[in-house]
Amino acid sequence: MQIINDVFIKGCSIPYKLAATPEVDLQTMFIRAAREVLQTTGTDPSHIRTVCIGTMGGFTNPPSEIGATVCDELGLEPYRVSQEKDTSSTGASALFNAFQEVAYGPTEENCVLVLAGEQMYPAFPAGFQRTEKTRQIHRRYGLTMPLIGDMLENRLIYMSGFSREEWKNTIFPAMRKRKMERGQKFRQGHFSGKTFDLEKFRNSPMITPNYARDTMVPQSSGVVAMILTNRRPEPVRGKVVRIRSVGQGFTSPLVTRRKGPLFFPEAVYRAIRQLCQRAGISVQALQKTTCRFDHDAFKAIERIMGFILGGSEEQVVRDILDGRNNPYGGLEISGHAIGASGLLQVAQAFILATEWQNYAEPTDFLPGSESAGETESKPSAILCSSVGAALTNLFFSFIEVYDEGQEIDHAYTFDPEEFDRVIPREGIFSEYESRLQNLHLGSHDGIVISYTIPNRNLLEFSAEFDVWVNLVQTGSGKVLALSRKELEIGDRVAFEDSGFPFRIIKRHARRHGRRDPLSLDAFDLKPCSKSVARKIIRECEKILKQ
Repeated sequence: MQIINDVFIKGCSIPYKLAATPEVDLQTMFIRAAREVLQTTGTDPSHIRTVCIGTMGGFTNPPSEIGATVCDELGLEPYRVSQEKDTSSTGASALFNAFQEVAYGPTEENCVLVLAGEQMYPAFPAGFQRTEKTRQIHRRYGLTMPLIGDMLENRLIYMSGFSREEWKNTIFPAMRKRKMERGQKFRQGHFSGKTFDLEKFRNSPMITPNYARDTMVPQSSGVVAMILTNRRPEPVRGKVVRIRSVGQGFTSPLVTRRKGPLFFPEAVYRAIRQLCQRAGISVQALQKTTCRFDHDAFKAIERIMGFILGGSEEQVVRDILDGRNNPYGGLEISGHAIGASGLLQVAQAFILATEWQNYAEPTDFLPGSESAGETESKPSAILCSSVGAALTNLFFSFIEVYDEGQEIDHAYTFDPEEFDRVIPREGIFSEYESRLQNLHLGSHDGIVISYTIPNRNLLEFSAEFDVWVNLVQTGSGKVLALSRKELEIGDRVAFEDSGFPFRIIKRHARRHGRRDPLSLDAFDLKPCSKSVARKIIRECEKILKQ
């Protein structure tokens, strides 16, 4: 469907610093954010035709109640209130709805108010009640979110060319230090004003095989408000910001039962394709963006984004260290304000381009056509992403930054055949599937393609021994299977059914020879050479000594 109207960002509001414990309840935060964005943009409330709301958190009001209260408090009379709740990409989903209201709505002046936020604390009970809640998640879904992230991380570490110790002790700390430094420029971030402590980082208790407590992104409370319009707004510091398109990719978590790591690349593919098709741009335009604001609740997520967009292991690591990826430090600094995720990233892109309301200091990645390698006639571009529903629901937003008086680009250059050559849907899986057929796998045997280990107290039958959770590729699909010992990627296993979301592995055979090609699965990731790996390690060590 061709876009009818241009969609511009008129302004945004982040009235409260993202924090573990909110100053006020979410509804109060929403009202202030909405009032502030209307005031700072000079928007007449009567011009707001639609309000799109996304909420998340244990102590949030129902979104319908919040929407009605906000409209009543501000005197808004929209003909439609769109509501989203309870996924990590709630903010992006609300933005997606708002974008469609403007892009495909009436041609007369139309403004949409977007609100997204989260109130997580006090959200969870403490002690045994929280442990029991986590145990119930294991029984129902198979994996909690930290274990899903860990399982995805295991696959990346296995194919990276670096050891687990090098990631844990050198690369991850260097990434966090650089993000902490850049995060000081974003004044509303959870960790803004705090410094990096290497010893504390390295000695933080491990909660999964790859992630320590301090490497995980903390949950935060806060709100973001934004106004979209189909009329070109007045420039802010000489810049006009347009959302060219928003794309969504989805694979049902009900089908995958939280086996998201292996379906995540497919969701990325679908979101990228929809984005490019709607925006009328080539996939190369995504690869040439000035910078990206990626969802990075788990370190593996932003790295996989880079891989699927064509980056090598070396380039992806450098983009994170240099700040081309997440110039304000990402969610690792802002905190995982998941209700606002997606809208927060786009708001940060707008702030980066316009220095809006002094929410952030200038960075080295101010959009400019020179940095993107384009001619002066082309707008600068920023790519934003958000991930939810156990890594099965993903949104991409393509942001363009124009100079005052610069003509809006409406060229349609999307070529489906070219897209499939650059990011081939069949190529992602074809070689993998053909190898599976040659192995003649059945429904009760398969290949270990990733693994993790939960807390031994989370599963009733695991109290007497350590339990490893393995992601196994069978002849008919992917399943979760438990083992009493650590297996390796590429091991062949046989298992029996159980009444839990898991199968029970009863025997296994160690893989032989070279690394099993099945571990590549959904993307052809080549490990760093030894010389490149040594160079990156030296650079990370230098960063940590500074």
